[in-house]
Amino acid sequence: MMINIAIVDDDEEYLQEIQSIIKKFCYKKNILCNVNAFTCAQLLLYEIDEQKNYDIYFLDIEMSEVNGLELAKKIRKQDRISYIIFITSYIKYSLNAFDYNAYQYIMKSQIKQKLWYTLESIWKRMEEDKREYYTIITQNRYGKILFKDIFYIFKQQKYVIFKTRYNDVTLRDTLKNVYANLDSTEFIYIDKGYIVNIFHIMRLEHNIIFLRNGEELKVSRTYRDSVKEKIHQHWKWK
Repeated sequence: MMINIAIVDDDEEYLQEIQSIIKKFCYKKNILCNVNAFTCAQLLLYEIDEQKNYDIYFLDIEMSEVNGLELAKKIRKQDRISYIIFITSYIKYSLNAFDYNAYQYIMKSQIKQKLWYTLESIWKRMEEDKREYYTIITQNRYGKILFKDIFYIFKQQKYVIFKTRYNDVTLRDTLKNVYANLDSTEFIYIDKGYIVNIFHIMRLEHNIIFLRNGEELKVSRTYRDSVKEKIHQHWKWK
């Protein structure tokens, strides 16, 4: 598994120190990692606007153009599951930091003592959670969608649309490939062009599935019996 990490700090000395510790950690743990370091927050914003996401963000809070809190707000608008770690010289920002679901808040004076421990903790959690989200990797895009946030997935010409709790995500792929990559019993076919997250099914009446988001989807005759059986098994063990 490749981990993509972004570091943003307009202080070159701290930027290099953080990058060095991360690379040493990944080398020792035999982890493939891609580390991008930014001295200008605006450059990371450009990547976010292009829907390129990272698994872990190390953000300096005090920066001249765009501060770390503003960056975190932008990140959270399209990515709820990445790990955000704030780096700062001032304790006064600590309460604000957790408004953005930050994983950790590290004082710059404690980087050597706390950064390695933080990386250990994140890696352990990522190993435990790696089957709980769908990873999208294309030439120009990298991102993750939590399984629990996906209501259903459907095909539209040469594209696949993820209908999620927050927005629609479009991917150029086949539904067959997406289903294979999901590798989860949470998702079931209800039609050759539709896959539904069984956890979001409220009820089934005749050939209509009612979802938590208020939408209704038709179950095709081909899949009707298997859908009924899978829903029954899910509710039986729920």
